[in-house]
Amino acid sequence: MTYLRTYAVLALLAMSALISVYVLLPGAREQLYEEDQLVENATVMIYLSVVACAAVGCFYVKGRYNKLVMLLFLVLGLLTSLEEMSYGERYFGFSAPYILDYKMDTVHDFFFLFFKVIKDMAEHFGFVVYVAFAAFAGLGLYVLYRSRGRILPAAKSLLRRPPFFYIFLFICLGLAALLVDLGIFKYDLLKAVEEGLEMSAALALAFGCVVAFRCQGDH
Repeated sequence: MTYLRTYAVLALLAMSALISVYVLLPGAREQLYEEDQLVENATVMIYLSVVACAAVGCFYVKGRYNKLVMLLFLVLGLLTSLEEMSYGERYFGFSAPYILDYKMDTVHDFFFLFFKVIKDMAEHFGFVVYVAFAAFAGLGLYVLYRSRGRILPAAKSLLRRPPFFYIFLFICLGLAALLVDLGIFKYDLLKAVEEGLEMSAALALAFGCVVAFRCQGDH
């Protein structure tokens, strides 16, 4: 896979550095790892570089398919940079709405809201809520399993294309960061892990955008 080794080295270095600094410099955690601080801003800059690169690519690449791929990277880069910045709430001074006493300043807050609702329902109705949730999740997995004959060949074909492989990696790392951010496990170090996953996701999108230039016509 194009540039995969380079990407893996950079992602591992970023994760190792963020964890090491978190452990070795506890006094600097607030200035580095909190909202709108250095680490988050660095991740935002990576996403904005994807936006800039993809915007240029929309005019540079040839063919409708390749232009659509670059447009996809532009949209993903723009949305994720806005998500990281809470759509500018803290910069422009507007207030995000609340749903069920939960502040919704990003789209992915709906993910956290869902689990908050499940948790609140479990407090009122007991363990049966988790059983029902597991049953529905199991049913969904069963449907996917039964459809594997159609899904797997299409997924394999798509993932053989380097830009889409990196987009898949970006999605997986982003979901992993969301799961860590749920706070199921109460370890301070997970804050650094979460930021490392988010930065690795941003790097994956950036590598995918660069690779898209080299894969023109590979479809």
